[in-house]
Amino acid sequence: MDLGFRVMYLDIDAHHGDGVQWAFYEEPRVLTVSFHQDGRTLFPGTGSVTEIGRGKGLGYAVNVPMLPGTGDDVFWEGKR
Repeated sequence: MDLGFRVMYLDIDAHHGDGVQWAFYEEPRVLTVSFHQDGRTLFPGTGSVTEIGRGKGLGYAVNVPMLPGTGDDVFWEGKR
């Protein structure tokens, strides 16, 4: 029975949350969001912006790869 509940899994650290993303890649009830160091510069090499889910889960995987050394300033618009 679908009660309409949804889950958002938020992963914020250096490594892409690939295990959780792949576990729910085709699941529309779970949104996975991962902020991580760009996979071209760090293991496991996954987490590009093109990984967005598949089938019914299309659009329910969000990746925000960042370059090494990225600081909080990228989240602020204009000057503080």
